[in-house]
Amino acid sequence: MTRKPRLTAWAEVARMCGRIPNMGPLILSSVMASLAAGVLSPVMPLFLRDRGITFAGLGLIFSLGAAAPVLLQPIVGWLADRVGRRIMVVGTSFVLSLLLPIYVFIRDVTGFAVIQAARSAVNTSSSPATSAMLGDIIPATDRATLFGVYGSVQTLAYVVALFASGYLLRLGADFNAAFYGSSALFLLSSFVLLFGVRETMSPAGAGAPAAGSSAGATTVTGAGEAKHQRAAGGYLPALADIRNRVRAVFSDRTLLGLVLLRFWFQLGLGGFPIYLPLLAQECGAPREMIGPIVATAWLTFAVMQPIGGRLSDRHRERRLPLMYLGIVLLIINGAALVAARGLLWVVLLWACTGIGDGLFRPGFSALVVDTVPAAQRGSYFGVVGSASTLAGVISPLVCGALAAAGGIQAAFYIAPVSWVLGIASLLLLVRRTGARAAA
Repeated sequence: MTRKPRLTAWAEVARMCGRIPNMGPLILSSVMASLAAGVLSPVMPLFLRDRGITFAGLGLIFSLGAAAPVLLQPIVGWLADRVGRRIMVVGTSFVLSLLLPIYVFIRDVTGFAVIQAARSAVNTSSSPATSAMLGDIIPATDRATLFGVYGSVQTLAYVVALFASGYLLRLGADFNAAFYGSSALFLLSSFVLLFGVRETMSPAGAGAPAAGSSAGATTVTGAGEAKHQRAAGGYLPALADIRNRVRAVFSDRTLLGLVLLRFWFQLGLGGFPIYLPLLAQECGAPREMIGPIVATAWLTFAVMQPIGGRLSDRHRERRLPLMYLGIVLLIINGAALVAARGLLWVVLLWACTGIGDGLFRPGFSALVVDTVPAAQRGSYFGVVGSASTLAGVISPLVCGALAAAGGIQAAFYIAPVSWVLGIASLLLLVRRTGARAAA
């Protein structure tokens, strides 16, 4: 009797992805979208400065862009529960591809602020629908692993694009070409979703998930009921339903704990992309090394996400302790970074941040799917995304005030304090880890 060959971890993951409907197209689409975002990320501030936008104008543009999704994400999540995941995922991707070329034709700060707010709103608000679809299709036994793989692939593509963008700028590539190229990548991503992704909800709320949904998913409400609701009473009942779903989140101890955890987590992390490059530069890093230094934590994070997800799935009864471990490692890193002296320690501690982050995030996503009924996943991911976005708006402002008062290194005091509050939310409020029955 021949022994069945043992698959490597990545081969096993590839086999799992191949068996799950929608998983392949979603990953391919996310790679294209991440490449587009990575190419555009370092170009955007340079492009705006080249158009004569002041530093105050840059603040206005990026603040409006960051704040716009706070209100929209719960609405997009609710729509994903009511009219379907697929139409929201595909639709937001197409809209994003059409928005990017508009930057080339704008000349004033108001126009840039409006288009940045629209782009950020569409880009960030698509997340609840995508997360809900992933929650529908990924089996319970592999949830954290495949959430980790999905995030890892996105991160690696983003890092590759960051390096590629810098190289293209060194070669003298035109800013306009970056916008048109990113738009083309988003458009290709949209077509992959359009032709490769199937709906994961029941089309008329028939009481069962659509083909391809994970086993054990609860009954979902489909487009038929949403149309009936609009015909019966206009859009006021829809707005009331959104409000009721948001209230339901904040009235449930466990769901509130998860929202607060995500808020504190992002509040601690939100200032790093802005202030870590400045800290590295103050410690003596040459300008050409800032990009690779920033990329170290992204690479660590990309490697750790599948590992953290696999550990979370293999030890499901210890999913919460693994999340505790991830946050504790972040707290230690954050506190050490405040006291770090010298560029080597700053780079090392920043790189190690990806370890705690990689242990935490896949388990968190799986825990949300385990806890929230399938019919409410979009709405809940919308509320979580809104809380995370709000923290992302507040964090740079707090970091800026701390840096102004105590120097650039003081900006990082917010990180360990926020993560301590996050772990307190987890300990005090989050008690259930199993899937719950739909109300």
